[in-house]
Amino acid sequence: MSRDYHENGDSWLTCAERDLLNESGFAQYIASFHWVIGQFTPAPMWLRPCTWQEQGFNIVVIVFGVMVMGTAISRVSQAIQQLLKSNADNNDKRKRVERYLKVNKTHSELSVRILQYVDNSLLKSKPLTLDISLLSETLVKELYMDRRGPLLMKHPLFQLIADVYPETFTQICGILKLTSYNSGDIIFMNGSVSPALHIVGPGTYSVLGVTGGGSVMDDEAGQQG
Repeated sequence: MSRDYHENGDSWLTCAERDLLNESGFAQYIASFHWVIGQFTPAPMWLRPCTWQEQGFNIVVIVFGVMVMGTAISRVSQAIQQLLKSNADNNDKRKRVERYLKVNKTHSELSVRILQYVDNSLLKSKPLTLDISLLSETLVKELYMDRRGPLLMKHPLFQLIADVYPETFTQICGILKLTSYNSGDIIFMNGSVSPALHIVGPGTYSVLGVTGGGSVMDDEAGQQG
């Protein structure tokens, strides 16, 4: 655009050639970058349009820059607000637990363990939930198989069920429920009736046995993943 008016009068190119022609390539690049940044911010710039065509082009660039910057700032602000809201909700949940423990005069050691577990639960990212009503029954079964089947088939019993009764194995994958335990938590006690079958995932666990003299820790303490 400026080349058409370069020979007939002042233009961007005239100013640029007068001030930057003898400068290094790096200096010319810095000047160009400064001009671009100046269109998105109120920062002053010595290189200004000299014709109405250049002014029109500059206006278009400024309007486009305002739209881009406005969108970027809006998204950043929205992300910050969501983060602040999430932190406020977590703090409110923890304070409710603290008040409950204080009102019911819970033992201090147990209170500490409970609050540690609450903090650990709040720090963990919440899993995304899926509305299975949007999927067909076949797709839901395939999804369960893809997510939970590989873990179950590490055990010979479930591998046998998967080979002989694939439909039953699919139903087993569908009823699994993920439960997280904190360090020191008891999954179930010796001599008690376990409410469910526990399939150990990633993590370290200890097995406690009972002798005539009391409880002892077995030699086997393992990790499965």
